[in-house]
Amino acid sequence: MTGEDKGAAGGADPAALESWEALAERYAARAGDKPHNAHYDRPAVLGLLGDVAGKRVLDVGCGPGFYAGALLDAGAAELVCTDASAKMAALCAARLAGRPGVRVERRAIEDGTGVPDGWADAVCAPLCLDYVADWDAAFAGFFRALRAGGVCVVSASHPAFDAEYFATERYFEVERVSAEWGGFGDPAPVHGFRRSLQDFVNPALRAGFVLEELHEPRPTEGFRTRDPKRFARLERRPGFLAMRLRRG
Repeated sequence: MTGEDKGAAGGADPAALESWEALAERYAARAGDKPHNAHYDRPAVLGLLGDVAGKRVLDVGCGPGFYAGALLDAGAAELVCTDASAKMAALCAARLAGRPGVRVERRAIEDGTGVPDGWADAVCAPLCLDYVADWDAAFAGFFRALRAGGVCVVSASHPAFDAEYFATERYFEVERVSAEWGGFGDPAPVHGFRRSLQDFVNPALRAGFVLEELHEPRPTEGFRTRDPKRFARLERRPGFLAMRLRRG
């Protein structure tokens, strides 16, 4: 396994990248069992991916490697992990050190996938597209990376949640937004983009994907135990939205 720096993160949005470089260590220390990560998004995304035993998986926006570790535990044969943040890529490489069949690379989504066309049986892109303006380019890259019949699962902030949270008056635009996150220690600014529901789904369809499932996750019982107040809130209205796509 290597923790490579290809110098390829030039395509990443500078403000979003700065956010994650600053948050990387704190995120890695807490997201392993933080409710929104471990008991909300991660089980939803891994469930949508299905059986990965013996498969090649591209883990996009790998962060510190929580999804990657779960994919290897589930029997993935080969795993390529990419992240625009040098710190996140290094944390992922350290977490997966010694595990065979893994390559970790610093690479922005905007700079391509880092694998040959048709290499992947599955693409896993959890909670990373919120920091990318151009989803058409992202999904075109995911489509090329997959073999025929391969599956792509993405998750991101729910457009309805974002429209309310940011009190947008420009719903139909892809809008740059910022928020103060307090769930990983001292409050820290996080910069990204919000978009409409049609701009969530249609880039994948334009790339050639077939939408197999649009999934609004429900929090698990583990979430209820850790944070009953936010559990109740997510039972009433979703925070994230996920898609299972197939390359036809």
